[in-house]
Amino acid sequence: SSSSSNGYGGAIRIDEPSTDYTKNNPIKINNTKFSSNYIQSEGSAFGGAVNVQREINFTNCVFVKNNATGNTDDNGNNDEAIGGAIYADNFWYKNLGGNQYQTVGMDMYIINSTFDGNYIKVMKAYGSNEYPSLWGSTISYGRGQSNSSPSAKTFIFNSIIRNSKIY
Repeated sequence: SSSSSNGYGGAIRIDEPSTDYTKNNPIKINNTKFSSNYIQSEGSAFGGAVNVQREINFTNCVFVKNNATGNTDDNGNNDEAIGGAIYADNFWYKNLGGNQYQTVGMDMYIINSTFDGNYIKVMKAYGSNEYPSLWGSTISYGRGQSNSSPSAKTFIFNSIIRNSKIY
């Protein structure tokens, strides 16, 4: 998909949980192929195939030639490209009462899956002194969670990641 601002998830976008039920029941994606999905955004691009803010499990999935491309308007705004296949910033705000909140990380599991040829890219403005942010040519997770307790973790079992690129 293309966007005039920021772009989120070329195939799937899953927002943070809003109830205890959605927090306590991870999304499960099984036996799915994500091929040639993309984000092309004038702003920042987050997750060429999947953008997720929930606990999630990928089992027997294939991610091929997905990409996240930011700053397509070439304006030098220091835009970002994050997660060629998956961008997971999976956390939720736990209400502690009295207008107090705690950020709580949630986990991601990738099992028996293959990633091939995913990439990220940010167009740099000609003659600009701005330098773009590029994170995770295939998978990016936990970026916005410096204060999370517990922090989010990603577990990768019996999976192949190859031919990832940053342009």
